Amino acid sequence: MCKEGDYNSGLYYLVEGQLYGTQKELSGDESIVFNCYPGQFCGNMSIISGEPSLFTIRAKSDTEIAVL
Repeated sequence: MCKEGDYNSGLYYLVEGQLYGTQKELSGDESIVFNCYPGQFCGNMSIISGEPSLFTIRAKSDTEIAVL
């Protein structure tokens, strides 16, 4: 869906399912830093700032999203 370091062009609204965001640590391991549930925006400041995403966003289950 979205990889850390990529440029995003949309804001995700979660209609159904569950998403989670990870971030790489200095050791190279990934840590879960947030969860997103139906009715929430899974936003990236990168769409506002124009900078690469700080997070990788993945689906925990089948999802339905709306991209704004």
